[in-house]
Amino acid sequence: MSHTIPGEIGKLFRLQSLRLENNSLGGDIPENIWNLVKRASDNFCVNRSANKRAVQGSRTEHQNVTTTMGSSTALRELQRELENKANDLSKLQKDIAKNHQVRKKYTIQLGENELVLKELGLLHEGANVYKLIGPVLVKQDLAEANANVRKRIEYISAELKRLDATVQDLGEKENSKKEAIFKVQQRIQSLQAGKAKA
Repeated sequence: MSHTIPGEIGKLFRLQSLRLENNSLGGDIPENIWNLVKRASDNFCVNRSANKRAVQGSRTEHQNVTTTMGSSTALRELQRELENKANDLSKLQKDIAKNHQVRKKYTIQLGENELVLKELGLLHEGANVYKLIGPVLVKQDLAEANANVRKRIEYISAELKRLDATVQDLGEKENSKKEAIFKVQQRIQSLQAGKAKA
């Protein structure tokens, strides 16, 4: 008799032992049979030969299959972990880019306000100063204008300082995530290399 292993065996949840000696069963083991392997007795095992798996009554081979199954499960878990960490890294990088854009905007505003303050310093006392409010120019006291511009500069400077700290913190988290991803990738490669040798 020569045939592949029937997948219907995987539906026999109460199966305690299975002996298929003197048969030429081969091919890949169906996924739904793997769960049975964990619960089967020492008489139910799987052996790989010439890149095919065959059912034989051997305790040693049963242990080998359990190890292989454990490696496959570990590999899937590592791949999920890698995907999650990659998603986290992507979110971090988006936050960093967003903060850089905001910082760029504040840097431009700081330069503009410093220029205005410099121009106000060139005016003599009693000079007419106007502030644009919507579509209307409103006359403003020179001292008041100076004070308002200085307050804006202080606020923008504080925001830039806060953003610098945030970007630095995000950058450290980004490096940490990259390192964690690299370690997971190494573990995956190690598992894959082990499976290839098996």
